[in-house]
Amino acid sequence: MHYIVLDLEWNQPFSNKQAKKQPFLLVGEIIEIGAYKLDDNLNVVDDFKIWVAPKYYKKLQSRVKRITGITQSMLAYGVPFINAVSHFKRWCGTEYVILTWGRDDIPMLIDNLRLHSLDTSWIPRWYNLQLIFSKQFFGDSQQRSLASAVDFFEIEATRSAHDAHNDAYYTSEVCKHLDLKRGISEYRILPNTQDLFSNSHVYHIAYHGFESIDKAFAAHSSFIIKCPMCKQRLPVKGWVQCSATKAIAVTRCEKHGDYLIRIKVAKNKDGRYRASVFLYTADSVLMSFYSQKLEEYQTKLRFKDRGYSRNDMDSYNEINISDLNDNK
Repeated sequence: MHYIVLDLEWNQPFSNKQAKKQPFLLVGEIIEIGAYKLDDNLNVVDDFKIWVAPKYYKKLQSRVKRITGITQSMLAYGVPFINAVSHFKRWCGTEYVILTWGRDDIPMLIDNLRLHSLDTSWIPRWYNLQLIFSKQFFGDSQQRSLASAVDFFEIEATRSAHDAHNDAYYTSEVCKHLDLKRGISEYRILPNTQDLFSNSHVYHIAYHGFESIDKAFAAHSSFIIKCPMCKQRLPVKGWVQCSATKAIAVTRCEKHGDYLIRIKVAKNKDGRYRASVFLYTADSVLMSFYSQKLEEYQTKLRFKDRGYSRNDMDSYNEINISDLNDNK
């Protein structure tokens, strides 16, 4: 089994008006894939780098150009995404997990795969080293930059940052200072919902005219939710009430994979309520989040059925978080 340390760079639209919105909002198009392959002892056994020629956001956005140092002429050497990801899959091999710094790379990879109608099931379990680093050395889940980890471990900075291949190299060097096996065995994501659901939905629809919050939620079984890729109506299961105004559930398209559904209820100016329904690509972060919320919800129901008070429920902290991906 190998560890694949992955980093991506992507181009962005110049404005929301110029963004590609079908079959979903494309927030970034991958232009570079960089990776290092580590053995079980965290020794580097191979590396990978490829430029990707963008199909939709062909002109480099100024901020992307400034931060990454990538130029338009570099992309002239790029290959189409379909070819690039095919090379990457072959290079990865058969038994591996993916390690990233931060949680953006894998959702971006999944978005780009679905954009080109490519299979996403080959993406294995992946781990955000940012969380493992923060937990092991600071006892929290704060998002710390890769540069700060490089400084923390006094790793010699001999390469420029914000290059996918170079950042993958530095991330692989940070790995050597972590108790990676322990970090993976203890891995539990406690994400900030604002970060999870900020401008990343792939489908959205709003229903209006409800007299109350309860009636808006009660109508969820009649909401029509479609796969953004094939437009098929999706079955919904496992609704979990997260708060007075929010609920989540999961669904699956047989052709295009798993999605997480989120409902937000809010009051309109006319005094009635609307239910906004958002659909998200269900990467492992969102599935872990859903799993956690489902487990907490079911625990509270069990407490309630047994006659425990709200204080008893709130004091129950030993919740066993299950991974939905293991139970499919």
